[in-house]
Amino acid sequence: MHLLDLANRLPSDPYLPARQLKGSPGYLYYLRVRGEAKLLYKIGYTSGTLDRRVVELGAGEATVRLVDYLEFPTGGEAYLMEQRLHLFFRESYRRFRYDYRLKGKILPSGNTELYTRDILSLPSIEVKLVEYLAGFSGMVAKRQRLRESYKRRRGGYGKYYR
Repeated sequence: MHLLDLANRLPSDPYLPARQLKGSPGYLYYLRVRGEAKLLYKIGYTSGTLDRRVVELGAGEATVRLVDYLEFPTGGEAYLMEQRLHLFFRESYRRFRYDYRLKGKILPSGNTELYTRDILSLPSIEVKLVEYLAGFSGMVAKRQRLRESYKRRRGGYGKYYR
């Protein structure tokens, strides 16, 4: 499955932190990372150029190759899409997350968004996407209830929820 196919099918989450949606173009990328006899995959975003980001991530001992990418009008939109993808993969493919705290860092930055399998090529991704979409509305409703509960206890949302 390509990033574009998956991105178009994921619902937007109204509770993801908002980023500035103005400014320079942004990119959502999918990388293959080879380091220390490990083959990993990374989903990320950048407000700069893709070439600069790939070089930056490959500055260590890892070899980084661009597999797929999407261009967005702003870096903020690329960030929001990246968060939607990570939310989907965190819910559906938790067992494929690379835990750098236990296994060591591979990249100079972005080690939290690494996966041990080519998650876009897994045969079960269609089934997982249908399951995720079915449970998504319940998840959003639960977050709304938690936010309202927090608001009642604290007397408002505070600066982070405005």
